[in-house]
Amino acid sequence: MKASKDAQAIQIKDREAADRALKEMGRLEDQIAQIQAKASEDSRMILGDADARAKPLLKRLDAHEKEMERWAKNEGAEHFEHGSRSLALTFGRLYFHLSPPAIRLIRSVEYVLERLRARKMSATCIRVKEEVNKEALEAYEDEVLKEVGCKRVQKDEFRYDVFRPEVK
Repeated sequence: MKASKDAQAIQIKDREAADRALKEMGRLEDQIAQIQAKASEDSRMILGDADARAKPLLKRLDAHEKEMERWAKNEGAEHFEHGSRSLALTFGRLYFHLSPPAIRLIRSVEYVLERLRARKMSATCIRVKEEVNKEALEAYEDEVLKEVGCKRVQKDEFRYDVFRPEVK
């Protein structure tokens, strides 16, 4: 509610009032930018501090994970029940998980595309993304655009520029 009351209190009736309003808008933008810059700097400092404090912990965790995997694959394998891919312990569970199969190109994209075309697999194995080229359509007349289901739109939008040196 407060913002609408403030907006209603501002009335511009002449050129000088418009100029004063632009000056105030410039000051407000500067104040907002300072607040946002301070918040951004504070955020960077907090994140930097958190990263610094977490770094040794992450390093230890990574070492534990690598050693746990080494143990599970080698010495720990005898503890996994016959055919089981998991091992329940007091404080957690160790298990092996097969990722879904993925296709990886072992040759260049050009080579693979050429071979797919040669084997007549392009209809199902090659993607072609079709999209409207709006930049190219700008060259056409409005009648042609209408025939193909488009129209040229242009808006007269209000904007303003504050001259920074004069605001200070």
